[in-house]
Amino acid sequence: MGAQRALAALSVSAFRSRARRLCYPVLVDKVAKVFHSFEDADHADEEYYANLTPQERLDILLDLIEQHRRALGEADQRLERVYRVTELSQS
Repeated sequence: MGAQRALAALSVSAFRSRARRLCYPVLVDKVAKVFHSFEDADHADEEYYANLTPQERLDILLDLIEQHRRALGEADQRLERVYRVTELSQS
């Protein structure tokens, strides 16, 4: 029972952390880099995104979706949950 309670507390903590980030501006370290060519800059961008964890990538995606929806005036709406059950043929 203790493990379930700890897991539930962890989930609530993760939810609150995400909600806090969405409600308040995030402090960002401002970094300027100089590249010798556009190819070098593109390579640095690709390397940065390749080194992100899947969770960090998902957080960026969700933040971008939220910003886009807020710009359209749809910030209070939620994403629709869609699922489909498909029967696979046995061949």
